[in-house]
Amino acid sequence: MATAAQEAAYFEVHQEAEVSCHVFCDDREAVVSVPLDEVAYHAGATANRRYLGLELCEFPQDIPRAKVAYERWVNVAGYLCALHEWLPRDKDTVWSHAEISEQWHETDHTDPIGYLQGIGVSWENVLNDVSWAAGHWAAVLKTPG
Repeated sequence: MATAAQEAAYFEVHQEAEVSCHVFCDDREAVVSVPLDEVAYHAGATANRRYLGLELCEFPQDIPRAKVAYERWVNVAGYLCALHEWLPRDKDTVWSHAEISEQWHETDHTDPIGYLQGIGVSWENVLNDVSWAAGHWAAVLKTPG
C-alpha cells in the first residue's frame, strides 16, 4: 500500500534489489523511476528488453482509491501507446506480468490479475480502457498547439 513516490524512493535507495520499473502509478501521481529509454528490471530478461514497466500501486482495502490509481495507470499506458503509435490491442504491446511469466518462464509474477479482480476489473477491461485512453491521447497529441 505504498504510494508511487514511496515505491520509486525505495528502489532508488535499494538498487541492490536489481528490480525496477519505468513508472509507478497511484491515485495522485505517476512517478518515472527509470528513464523510458533505458531498460528497467521488472519482468524477466526478455520482457525487460521489449517492454516498458508500469506498476500499479495497490490499495485493496480502499476500493475508491484503488479505482483512481487504476484510472491513472491506464491513462499513462494509453498516453505512451499514443505517443509511440503503439496499438494497445496488438498482442505485442500491452501485457500483464502473468502473461509474460507464462510466455517466457523467466519470472513467476502473476500480478496484477488477482489484484485487479479484487477491485472488479478484468484484464479485458484493462485492454479496453488502455485502448480508449490511447485514442483520447492520440487526438490530443494531433491537436495543433
